[in-house]
Amino acid sequence: MRRVVPLGVLVDGLAALPSVLDAFLDHPAISSSDLTIGAPLFKATPELAEAHKALRSARERFHAYLSLGVLNEPVRAQVAQRFVKTYRQRHGRVERRDVFLASADMCAATVNLRTLKALDPLVRREVIAEILRMPHDREAVERELVAAGESLPEGEVEPPDLTVYQMSLKIFVDQLSNPVRLKDPEVIRALDAMRCAEPVVIEFWAAPALPGYPFIVVRDVANAVGGMPVWMELYEVVR
Repeated sequence: MRRVVPLGVLVDGLAALPSVLDAFLDHPAISSSDLTIGAPLFKATPELAEAHKALRSARERFHAYLSLGVLNEPVRAQVAQRFVKTYRQRHGRVERRDVFLASADMCAATVNLRTLKALDPLVRREVIAEILRMPHDREAVERELVAAGESLPEGEVEPPDLTVYQMSLKIFVDQLSNPVRLKDPEVIRALDAMRCAEPVVIEFWAAPALPGYPFIVVRDVANAVGGMPVWMELYEVVR
């Protein structure tokens, strides 16, 4: 079992998903990204197979899978049905929630965040302030501050090894517009400030050690697409 911090961008409609992806991948705090497409979405239709063959970059292919697959409702529904059937055949009797969460593996976007030391000094100070303002793992914060040259605890001779932090854009192919999130208190507060005809929370997951850092990324992504950042109230517990 592991814990994650669910963050999100509240947007008006799923059509914003490609723009959210681009703003996420282009954020200056991102050092590298890993975009993967899994079965049964992988080459699920002749159009997807052709696009996969014609396009060269992982990002172009990922966008093709979004437009021709994930956001194409008949294709998404068919793929989701096949996924549910296969997942239950492999894992036996499982909770519906487990199937829903696992469906994000079909269309996964995971990034590595730059270490604090690698950030521009002004950006680094903003990130540190946000980290300290939010709930955090004190030892992890001290470790990163030391590595960035911001402070040195008494008795420390040399900085410890740097830690790479990851965060992921979660695209739940099984049910894209997860209505449960609209009942979250933080999302309800955001909806009071943002008028949406079709409110959708596009979700990100981050490790609990320094969630203030990925929250800055989510905040900037929300600003870029005209959405609102939300920090969902409860930790998700993931198998």
